[in-house]
Amino acid sequence: MAFFGWDFQSFGWRKLALEQSAKLPQWTIYSLPDGLWSFSYVCLLLCLWKHEIGTAALFWILLAPFLAILSEFGQLFHIVPGTFDLVDILLYLTGSILPFLIFRNNSNRNIYENHF
Repeated sequence: MAFFGWDFQSFGWRKLALEQSAKLPQWTIYSLPDGLWSFSYVCLLLCLWKHEIGTAALFWILLAPFLAILSEFGQLFHIVPGTFDLVDILLYLTGSILPFLIFRNNSNRNIYENHF
């Protein structure tokens, strides 16, 4: 990027973001993205299967969150590089369960499907 004269380190918005991020709780910076990733993945697959959850659909929907949680435990036992964090696991679980709760009744599902 320096080739084009773009110095992201000195951009005003980057400095502002770094200053503001220091005020946020640590879990919002390090663990919340994991939960949001899990949430968006499950939402996407629920929409792809049109909320008709059979055994095959459930397998694919829960595969990625299961592997993510498994990798956290792999970090605990030093099988996977990284630092084990219980908050990561809690947010993976929350992000995986929340879409089922949000779209469990037909009215929420219809609102969502009519917009997309």
